Amino acid sequence: MGQSRLCRGSKKGLAVTSRNRNLALAAGAVVALALIMWNVVPEPSAVTASPVHSPAPEAASPTASTTPPPLENSLAEEPVTALRSYSIGLHELSGITPDIPPGTHIEIWASWDPSVSKEPQIQRLLKDVVIERIDPPFLPEGPTAVVLALAPHQVKNMLWGDKYGDLAAVVIE
Repeated sequence: MGQSRLCRGSKKGLAVTSRNRNLALAAGAVVALALIMWNVVPEPSAVTASPVHSPAPEAASPTASTTPPPLENSLAEEPVTALRSYSIGLHELSGITPDIPPGTHIEIWASWDPSVSKEPQIQRLLKDVVIERIDPPFLPEGPTAVVLALAPHQVKNMLWGDKYGDLAAVVIE
């Protein structure tokens, strides 16, 4: 194992041990990894600063004991330009009719499936959501969609509620 070998094409017999070869390969791998990371990771100035929020809990299956995410519901904290559009079928959001005018403020409530407790639990999911528009169906047999204006931090709660909850809307006056 510690024996030296002669490099091919060398007349003087330059010795390359397996240890030196392995060290050179390891150094080359580190340099290659550093070059790859340099191109993949953005510069610190390019990364946008955003408030840190805990991710929505992961659920392996809908029958597992799931708990709703912590609710964060204030549009006043976000600038108006930071709103995201979220489209959901009108039939999935009870309490909304197809003739509701754009700009209407609503609250979204959820009851959870599967239930997180023995008795039915109803929870306000989002507060002060604005209806952007009502979209007609793309196909004649398709559903009508309601497009909601959400703050970025509300999107994960809406996704969670859309997947695991039965949603209802209440118009705020």
